[in-house]
Amino acid sequence: MRRIVTLCIGLLALLLSGSQARGDDDGDAYLTVCNKGNAPISVVVAVEPDVFFGKVLNVSGWTNISPGECAKVYQEPGGTPAYIGFGLADSQGHVVAGHIEIVPDLGDLRFGTKVLTKSHQRLCTRGTALAYRIRTDPEPDCASFRYDRNDPGGYVSFQSALYFQPVAQKCSIEGFNNQVSCYGGEYYLNIKATAASREMLASVGSENGREQKAAEPNLGDSIMQAIGKAAAEKRQEEERAQAEGRKKVTVCVPESLITEWRNPTPGSKMEKFKEHFKKALIIHGQNSSSDMTQYWWIDDRVYPTYDPATPMTKVVFFDRPGSCGRTGIRDSLTISP
Repeated sequence: MRRIVTLCIGLLALLLSGSQARGDDDGDAYLTVCNKGNAPISVVVAVEPDVFFGKVLNVSGWTNISPGECAKVYQEPGGTPAYIGFGLADSQGHVVAGHIEIVPDLGDLRFGTKVLTKSHQRLCTRGTALAYRIRTDPEPDCASFRYDRNDPGGYVSFQSALYFQPVAQKCSIEGFNNQVSCYGGEYYLNIKATAASREMLASVGSENGREQKAAEPNLGDSIMQAIGKAAAEKRQEEERAQAEGRKKVTVCVPESLITEWRNPTPGSKMEKFKEHFKKALIIHGQNSSSDMTQYWWIDDRVYPTYDPATPMTKVVFFDRPGSCGRTGIRDSLTISP
C-alpha cells in the first residue's frame, strides 16, 4: 500500500512539472523577400533592439536578390522591430532607395497595430557590405559617420521603406519527453521592381514564393500600376521642391526687420547675419535628409543679441511650409546659383 501511494505522489509531481513546462515562449520571427520584378534588388535591415539607454539600430546589408529569387532577410528573437530598406542600382551603378506606396497587410501585432507599415527612417549605407550599431538620438550625419576607427566611411543617407513589427513564433514544450512545438512567426513578402522606376509594388507572399490572395478585393495590375505612377509623380514633385529649396529658401522676416533685411548697409550687423545664415543653410542642405521646403523664421526678439561668432539656433528656427503669420513677411534667400 505504501509503495502505491509513493508511486502516485511521484506521478502527480511529474504531471505538475509537465503542465508548467507547456507555457508558451516567444521564439524567432522570420521575413523572406521574393523578387518578382525584372531588376535586381538589395535589402538592408536595421533592427531596433530593446535597450535601456537611448535608441539604437543594428544595421546590416546588403542581401542581394536577383529576379525570380527569394532570400531570408530577417531572423530575430522575440519579434524585434526592424526597418527594411530596398535598394536599386541607378544608371551610374549607385544604390538608390526604392519606395513602396501601398503596404500589404501582413496581419496585426496588437490593438490594431499593423505588422508592416510605411517608414521614412533614414539609415547610413554605402555600396559595399555593412554591419554596425548606431545611435539614432540624434540622427547622425552619414557623410562623417564612422562606427569605429577602422571604418573607411563612404556612407550616404538612405531612406527605408517599411517598418516591420512581427509576431514571433510561439513555442511550447509538450509531453513527457519535452518535445518542442512551434508555430507562426514566418512572414513572406513579394517585391516587384523595375530598373526604370524607384517605385516598387509589394504584396503578401507565401512559403512557395507565390502571391497569397489579398485579404481585401484585388485592385488589379492596371490599377496598381496607376497608383505606382501617381506615387512616382508625387515623389518627383517632392524631389523638385527639395532641389529648388537647395537653391532658394523661404524666410519669414518680422516687419521690424524687413527694410534692413532687404537692403542691409555694407558692413552692418544685418549683412553679416545674412552671410552667416546663407552659409549655415548651404551646410544644412548638403544632408540629403534635410527638408529644404521648410519656412525659416527670424526671431526679432533674439536678433538684437546676435553675435556672428555664435550659433544661430536661437535667432532662427524653422517650421513646416505654410504662412508667416500676421507679423511676418514672406521673403526668400538665394543660397546657391
